[in-house]
Amino acid sequence: MSYSEKLCAKTQNVKNAIKNKDMVKENNIYNQKIRIFIERKKHTSYYIGLIKNIR
Repeated sequence: MSYSEKLCAKTQNVKNAIKNKDMVKENNIYNQKIRIFIERKKHTSYYIGLIKNIR
């Protein structure tokens, strides 16, 4: 493996690492949104239950 080939492989590795990091970040944001959505859903169903009980 020549010097330029090694350098090329290294840059590729760095690029892949950055891409993976971005994907992980996106996944975390997505999971957070889902978690918030589920929490909100729980709260609304809880409040709907309360209102029905009052009536």
